[in-house]
Amino acid sequence: MKVNRFGRAEIPIPNYYQLKPSCRQPQRAMLPTMTLKKSLLQEIEEMPEDFLPEIWKFIEYLKYKQQQNQLETPLLSESALAKDWSTLSEDQAWQDL
Repeated sequence: MKVNRFGRAEIPIPNYYQLKPSCRQPQRAMLPTMTLKKSLLQEIEEMPEDFLPEIWKFIEYLKYKQQQNQLETPLLSESALAKDWSTLSEDQAWQDL
């Protein structure tokens, strides 16, 4: 078993790109008994205080990135849906509302 720089045993996590396309989402059965979240929390607790601001910034970045993806999806689909929405029959159907 591999040991990380803090002397703790590394937990094997399946590589996303080595999985078959049909199972790109790692399943719970593939994860070790200690969950990934618990492993991350343990690693953060063992990190030196100097690293914590950088970890915090990275977490904030991931939240921002997720939020941007959620906002972007409706905007990207709008142009595709506009073909169906921008018709005379649609305008007539919605004119009384």
